[in-house]
Amino acid sequence: MVAKGTSEDDTILGTPEADVIYGYGGNDIINLKHDEDLGDEILDTVYAGDGDDVIKGITIDVADIDEAMRAAAAPSAVIDGGAGNDTVRIKFVNSTDKAANFVTFLQNSPLKNVENTVLSLAWTQVGQNVIGGLGSEYYDYTTRTSSNLLSAGTGNDVIRTGLSTGIFEGNKGRD
Repeated sequence: MVAKGTSEDDTILGTPEADVIYGYGGNDIINLKHDEDLGDEILDTVYAGDGDDVIKGITIDVADIDEAMRAAAAPSAVIDGGAGNDTVRIKFVNSTDKAANFVTFLQNSPLKNVENTVLSLAWTQVGQNVIGGLGSEYYDYTTRTSSNLLSAGTGNDVIRTGLSTGIFEGNKGRD
């Protein structure tokens, strides 16, 4: 499906199929509306356009992170925030021993012109560390039941946690 916004503030809903979405102007909310958007053969192409846009509805199964990395490397894999202060929300579920590949995924993701990334992490295994990227990121670490390392990378990051143990590094930027 091809969906087009307007120069006004729009809410654009994707489908379970591969979509091409143009937000154009305005402060848009783009809901991709299907799980594992970056983790299977269905991959949306998003050009959010001007304005402060929010792109959400992306859930990635960490157990399939290798598949998600292959899909994200495809030429059609584009999530472009465009001009403005844009936010992408990604939820990661089903922790596995492939967490090391999570770092590679974040560093090579198809996100372009996105100023804020909100990552919701649902990991419960010991021995998994999270290392962030270059932008401003929000880490929701409240569902985690064991402690390890969360290194937020550069940018102005927010780390939300309910843990009493662990190593949480803000690094460069205002965290």
